[in-house]
Amino acid sequence: MPAKRDTTPTWLLPAPIRRLRLVLRQTRDLAADTHRQVVEARAEQNASLARFEVQLQEIASQTQVAREAQTEHQEANGAMGPVKLFTSIFDDSDLLPHFLRHYKRAGVTDFYVVVPSERVDVMTPLLSDYHMTIVPADFFGDARPVESAEHVGKLRGRFQSTDEWALIVDVDEFIHFPQSILDITAAAEAEGANVVSGVIHDRFSSSGHPLEVEPTSDLAELFPVRSRFVRDVLQACDRKAIIVKGLLEGMHTADQDTLAGENVASTELVIDRYKWIRGSIEQQRARALEQTGIDRRIDYDRALQHYDAHGRFAWEKFGGELCLPEWEFVAEGWARSGKIRGWRAEEVARAYREKWPQFLEAVQGPGPLGVNHEIPVGAPIPRDDPLAQNAVLAWAYVLARARRNAARISVLDWGGALGHHSVLARKLFPELELDYHCRDLPAVCAQGREVLADVTFHDDDRCLDARYDMVFASNSLQYEENWPSRLEDLARAARDWLFVTRVPAACSHPSFVVLQRAYRYGYATEYLGWAVGRDELLDVARSSGLDLVREFALLPPFSIDGAPDAVTDLGFLFSRSEGPR
Repeated sequence: MPAKRDTTPTWLLPAPIRRLRLVLRQTRDLAADTHRQVVEARAEQNASLARFEVQLQEIASQTQVAREAQTEHQEANGAMGPVKLFTSIFDDSDLLPHFLRHYKRAGVTDFYVVVPSERVDVMTPLLSDYHMTIVPADFFGDARPVESAEHVGKLRGRFQSTDEWALIVDVDEFIHFPQSILDITAAAEAEGANVVSGVIHDRFSSSGHPLEVEPTSDLAELFPVRSRFVRDVLQACDRKAIIVKGLLEGMHTADQDTLAGENVASTELVIDRYKWIRGSIEQQRARALEQTGIDRRIDYDRALQHYDAHGRFAWEKFGGELCLPEWEFVAEGWARSGKIRGWRAEEVARAYREKWPQFLEAVQGPGPLGVNHEIPVGAPIPRDDPLAQNAVLAWAYVLARARRNAARISVLDWGGALGHHSVLARKLFPELELDYHCRDLPAVCAQGREVLADVTFHDDDRCLDARYDMVFASNSLQYEENWPSRLEDLARAARDWLFVTRVPAACSHPSFVVLQRAYRYGYATEYLGWAVGRDELLDVARSSGLDLVREFALLPPFSIDGAPDAVTDLGFLFSRSEGPR
């Protein structure tokens, strides 16, 4: 029989019993509220899952027709069906246009992407250009980026079959394919492998600073430095499974780098990782706080420690290498100028200023003056470089001819940087009084005024309105698009002597345009310049009323791929036709 309910009025009960009854009633009411909330939350969750399921089916159906047409085309050409790629996107969407283009060109036909729910609508327009299945991260119950590998694993479980190969990469990882994906997987099959691995090579800007990525950016040009940063700085494994057959799972919840049951193929691919873009440092700091795994936290901390210690990624200190040639022949000429960064005056001025103390130290005392301040980042400035001394002694010869026993001469140094040659001139001829003028870009002149008070710096062309005993242009004439006109300007400003030196010259061909990537010198940019036809230069000088007094061979010839002639650095000392010889 059921227990008989106590109906005694509360006021007749002892105080302790009254309090107990009150507590029991409150507990019963709280349990009822909790039960109601659980039922409501469960109903809302089921409704959300149903909505996501409908959305997923709608998205999948939108791509099905196009996917079938693509599959038929591949099968007609002997392909082995669709090539699938699985990834996730959280805070690195700037790379997405580049990522999709890269892998579509490589042969990927179907993209499966986990994204935050709020970005689904933004991603949907891409379906017109790519066969893509977009799945909201909330569909898996957790939108945290640290769980992205787990999300991708669940996505594979839904869309990858047990005997099917697929690519598993992050959106900042760009694989180099030496052959087609299908050929790579066929070779792996022949070995009995179920995984093709790759080695991560981080890409960095030449300045070592994270840069903004635009949809039209050339990533290889923007980040020309390649390094095994994961291995050498993070001290972690930089190999990971990137093409996988079947539903192999990561050995750790959020770690797909190593898969349980993997049999790795002998072919190992190269992965360029464009991780260090604008905003990446801030993201690293945030993720370091979120990360619970000790190994991952250490990785984040080491990357941030290096960056904070140097104020940049000091790639020259951890084995970074430029993967583009320093010099390139530019067949289209100056039409390329709108596609490159050109002279970045602030960065060039900063590099000059950083090296200035080393330069001053190198020219002290009676030792050799084989000094060149334009040396690779991180390298000391030597004073015993024979080629540099060759250029300095040519400068000494020119000064000796120009002074002609005079106690004072005036000099205009066109493109004179911080006044390096004025320092050398005073070391070579301490007794000579110099009225020294430098023309350079405003940012460079601002730095020059701070380090040399006895040099007049000009940041516009009004300096050409005056005349000087000698006009001097070292490693500068070639950067003028209309160099013949500029040579005429310099000739008019020269009262007696014009010394044009360190000119990249073509000795047996008319002038042509080349591109120099000056990253290794700390300039963080690339710019166009001429390989000036030697005979053309002499013709312009002659028509400007100048006679050649002495020619200088400064550097051995070097070749540039595709260029019509070898290039060599030359110098030319001219005097006025009616002047001293």
